[in-house]
Order: sequence, then C-alpha cells, then structure tokens
Amino acid sequence: MLLDLSQLNAFADYFVIATVDNIRQARAIVDALGEKVRTLGGKMDSEGDAEGGWLLVDAGRGVFVHLFSLES
Repeated sequence: MLLDLSQLNAFADYFVIATVDNIRQARAIVDALGEKVRTLGGKMDSEGDAEGGWLLVDAGRGVFVHLFSLES
C-alpha cells in the first residue's frame, strides 16, 4: 500500500506499507532497496528487526517503507 502524505506531514511524503512472507524476504527487500538508494546517490537507514516482525526503512527523499511479517 502506498500512502501519499505530502499534503499532511512535513517529515514524510510517502509511506510504503508491505507484508513479507518471511525474514529472508524482508532482508532481501531491504538489501535491494539499499542498493537502489545508493545508486541514486542517497543514503538509507533502517530500524527494527525482521525477526520481531517489523522493519522501518528511511529510503530518503521523504519515503519511508514499513515491512511487516504476516503475524504482525
């Protein structure tokens, strides 16, 4: 799901909310996203723990990605 927050909020333009099937998939998504962000000259930060069921990725440029496990 993509939420456009550009008109509501000063710190974020978009939230991407996704469900992952397993820990490996979450890590693969974070790795691929990090490669893409670096390719575009940006910097990415992440918080949370895939084993805990939730990861937050700050992809820069006002884009935040929330990855949830099926259980969460």
